[in-house]
Amino acid sequence: MIRPVEAPGFPAPVSAIPSLATNARYWAFFYVMMVSLPRFLGEGDVWTQNSSKPGSAAILSLSQRHAKVRRIQMNSHLSHFDENGASRMVDVGDKDPTERIARASGRVRMAPETLQLIREGRAAKGDVLEVARLAGIMAAKRTGDLIPLCHPLALDAVKVDFDFPSEDMLAISSQVCLTAKTGVEMEALVSVTIAALTVYDMCKAVDRGMVIESVQLEEKSGGRSGHYVRAPE
Repeated sequence: MIRPVEAPGFPAPVSAIPSLATNARYWAFFYVMMVSLPRFLGEGDVWTQNSSKPGSAAILSLSQRHAKVRRIQMNSHLSHFDENGASRMVDVGDKDPTERIARASGRVRMAPETLQLIREGRAAKGDVLEVARLAGIMAAKRTGDLIPLCHPLALDAVKVDFDFPSEDMLAISSQVCLTAKTGVEMEALVSVTIAALTVYDMCKAVDRGMVIESVQLEEKSGGRSGHYVRAPE
């Protein structure tokens, strides 16, 4: 026997499902309570269809959703996650040391007048390019302290160069080399990024509209993944 159910805001109790067909207000209340409300629980549970019981509703808990995310991470072959989806530093102990080289690039777009100050060495803070070059070299050596899961590496060489492809563009490149069990792509990318930020810091007094853009890996060699060269745009 179905017991009466009090419906807030309605003049009479809902006593049986068939009676709902005669009252549109009861149908609206039934829809809100059984269908719409669970969808608006925010960080709570969400409803999904239970394939083992056709026509029935099952609740997918927050922990189950996290488990699903972990399974996706495991299946995507991301080496920085273990079989449980937890972050980890990749074990490179069984790898053979090989020669590793990585080259990255980036650009700083600025007003032509700002670039002219840099090229002529007339910036108020001093020689912008040499300070940025040193910053890029230092950053490459400290990448393991900046990027959580990077290995600290004893680099063999870091080279930072500059070019002027247009009247409002400073191009930055960094090449990092070492013989080790892991690559130096992140070291090259961090080197370019910090060099570009240093340029911004040195010149922001005259041009706060500068834009750092297109920081990217251009080439890497060595290791199991082999040789990579970015395709021309």
